[in-house]
Amino acid sequence: MSKQPAIASMAEDNLAAGGVAAVDRALTLLAAFGNGTPVLSLSALAERTRLYKSTVLRLLASLEHAHLVVRRADGCYVLGSGVARLHAVYAQSSSSESLVMPVLHELVAATRESAAFHVRQGSRRICLYRVDSPQPVRDHIRAGELLPLDRGTGGRVLQPTATRATRHSVNTSAARRSSR
Repeated sequence: MSKQPAIASMAEDNLAAGGVAAVDRALTLLAAFGNGTPVLSLSALAERTRLYKSTVLRLLASLEHAHLVVRRADGCYVLGSGVARLHAVYAQSSSSESLVMPVLHELVAATRESAAFHVRQGSRRICLYRVDSPQPVRDHIRAGELLPLDRGTGGRVLQPTATRATRHSVNTSAARRSSR
């Protein structure tokens, strides 16, 4: 009898229509790393993605080969230089930085408050660019951070552009969080 997971993996929750399940699982592993958790153990990766450790190990081998993750001497994993290379290519192909950053600097100079540029990514938003306030007390969102679409001004601004299904997903997620 085969051992089935009690809960579907995060990758299965987010399968791309017509996509490749193994690729979705590998991308889910990469997404498990965050600003607050740049170093993850095999157990932590398996727990966060709800994948079997054996599956996680096989996927990590492929990601290591592509330099997207690195296994440290202590056995934990961190993002690899391949991620930085991809970001550099993305930054070169995107002219938005040269347009957005001067405006953010102007906003911060005029208001003495932090300014950020977010884009919607499904039912969440990602901070692409940010300029911190000169004030000693401020929020600490960083560029690259994924945030809920239902929280903060940036999320509320982006909500009208969301599809009906995405708005429902965001509202359901918010309701679950508030009932905890």
